[in-house]
Amino acid sequence: MKLEQERHRLLTLDQQIKQVEQEYKEKLESNKKKTPSERQSKDHTILINRQKNAVNNERLRLNQTKAENTTLKRTIDSYRKELTSATNEYNMLTSETKRIKKDAQEQNKLQLISN
Repeated sequence: MKLEQERHRLLTLDQQIKQVEQEYKEKLESNKKKTPSERQSKDHTILINRQKNAVNNERLRLNQTKAENTTLKRTIDSYRKELTSATNEYNMLTSETKRIKKDAQEQNKLQLISN
């Protein structure tokens, strides 16, 4: 769930960057005869750089989340193996206990009969 949210946020930021870049290109084309002021160019560059930094930060968080998920999956797999091993051990001991109990009961019967 968290991974999907991070992906969605990443896609949203990518779309915002594309939208800002598209708006910037459209403004440049509509004002071909006029050169944009230096201030406008700087503002657009700053906005684009902020968006790119935000995307990079989200990518970093996504990669960290993926690494954490991988670690947790390995831990869960280890616990599942331990549970399976313990269950098998329990079943084996239960079967052996039943067998020993049955043998003991038979020995008691034989001992009672011989007395």
